[in-house]
Parts: sequence; structure tokens; C-alpha cells
Amino acid sequence: MAEYIVTDTKSIIPLRDETTLEQAVALFVNPLSALSMIHRVQALNSKCVIITAAASQLGRMLCKLAIEKGITPICTVRRSEQIDVLKSECSAEYVVNTSAADYKAVMGDLCKQLNPTTCLECIAGEAVGEMLGFLGFGSTLIQYGLLSE
Repeated sequence: MAEYIVTDTKSIIPLRDETTLEQAVALFVNPLSALSMIHRVQALNSKCVIITAAASQLGRMLCKLAIEKGITPICTVRRSEQIDVLKSECSAEYVVNTSAADYKAVMGDLCKQLNPTTCLECIAGEAVGEMLGFLGFGSTLIQYGLLSE
């Protein structure tokens, strides 16, 4: 790595001294990922999308962008306190706790009502099959992560 570099000022993001490298990377990787995935959801003409692990930084970006683009998100989380975060911070109307005993029934009812045709899935493992089960024939699941073991 060079100590000094010459570049166009439009190509840089000024950082605070307390910003870590990991935080800095998230300034453009997550937003670009979110934009490209929502663009794909739009290209698929989806009116409703399931977003797994929606309380993550990327999940919240996906939720906000979906709403902004007129796409209804069904957000999944693993802890009940994350429901309030998504509802208050992202204006998410539909948030399902996958740790709840009645999760599959609640999710199934929501999916019958809202008819999601796309799922943005980052957990993998058993979650993939579960999410596919909530989507209708001809739907699309976009796998972008591997949070399960």
C-alpha cells in the first residue's frame, strides 16, 4: 500500500479518525449490494419481497430501498427486539420472528395475503427451503450469504 496516492476527489470517501477499516468498507459495499439487489427485484417485477436477516445493516438497507421503490418487504428476524427496530427505523410493516413458535403459520398467512415473488436470502441451510416454501411457483430466491453453519 502506498503512503500517498493521487486520485480524483470524486473517488474518495472522507473518513473520521475513529472510523475503522471494517466500517469504511461497509460505506460502499453494503449500499451497492442493496441497490443492485433491489434493482434485480424490480427487474423481476416483484411487488413483494421476503428479506431474511432483515435487522442486519444490509437487511435494513434492503428494507428501506424496497419501501422507497414501492415494493412491500416481509422481513424476518430472529429476536423479538429486532421487530421494533425494523418498524421504527425502516417503517417495515411486516416483520416475522423466525424464533417464535408460530412463525411458519404467521409467515404462511402473510405470504398468502401479500404474494411475494422474490426472496433475498442470506442465511442458507434450512432457511432456503423454508423460504422457497413461502414463495409461489415461478418465484425467484436470490442467495447472497451463508450465515448458517
